Amino acid sequence: MFFIAGYFVIGSYKKKGSSQFAKDRLIKLGIPYLFGLVILAPLAQYIANRSWGSNAGLIEFWFTDFFHPENIDLHHFIYRLQYWNVQAVGSDHHVPSRVYILFLVLTFVLYYGMGFFYEPQVFISFYILYFSPVMLPVYAAYFALGIYASMKMWFTDEHTVRIFPWVIAYAANFLLYGGTMVIKDINPIECTGNDPFLAFATNGMTFAGVMLLIALFKRFFNKRSDGMLRLSANSYNTYIVHYLIVYVVVYLMSAINIPTIGKYIFQVILCVFLSWIIATFLKERTSLRSWI
Repeated sequence: MFFIAGYFVIGSYKKKGSSQFAKDRLIKLGIPYLFGLVILAPLAQYIANRSWGSNAGLIEFWFTDFFHPENIDLHHFIYRLQYWNVQAVGSDHHVPSRVYILFLVLTFVLYYGMGFFYEPQVFISFYILYFSPVMLPVYAAYFALGIYASMKMWFTDEHTVRIFPWVIAYAANFLLYGGTMVIKDINPIECTGNDPFLAFATNGMTFAGVMLLIALFKRFFNKRSDGMLRLSANSYNTYIVHYLIVYVVVYLMSAINIPTIGKYIFQVILCVFLSWIIATFLKERTSLRSWI
């Protein structure tokens, strides 16, 4: 998401100018962030607390407990993605392999280096500012790579990103990660160490996954049909509301005694469907449509 945001930021800045760009970012970042902070995040956290055995009342938690600095958890509202239309130029812009290698080395160094000071799952909260210190420099690196990719006109030709090499790259890093866990007898639930092989494989899977998804979407979903345009137009709104939907569905199904994999598949399908429906309703049928 940071990579894609960086990729499209240059075009938006040039189109709108500095003042309009800043105003637009403040509105489209700030309003959803505040909406998530005041409305969605407290509800999601309350449901989570109930599933962990808390008996606190909703109103008490919402207006008092949640807004204590140690309790604020903003989940996915710390991330933001905005889409712009881009016209392909129709020529092949080759991406040197050294760029991939240097970026993978950079993210590994950042991730592994920060791991000496913080656990990967640790988040730091400065009241309503909430972030992972290990991942923050990695996010910044992906945002910078997105800007670089935009300036170098990556992905403007259908042959620029191939699927098969990134499948191989992802599988190789996946095997490295799993093999390290098995050979070193690491419990994934209790994994708190800063292992160089796990750090390298984690970043390798992430980067290969990003490129693979871009290749797959460009090959199979880069259409301008009415359905695809409608899906794209409502994607961010679905993203905003999905976390609360997930918490509600998972909580309500927690007592149902069915196999875990079956429950998971059902929840994925149901959550995607409900998130899309609710986001569409909020956008088209409520006063929120002026900004959502």
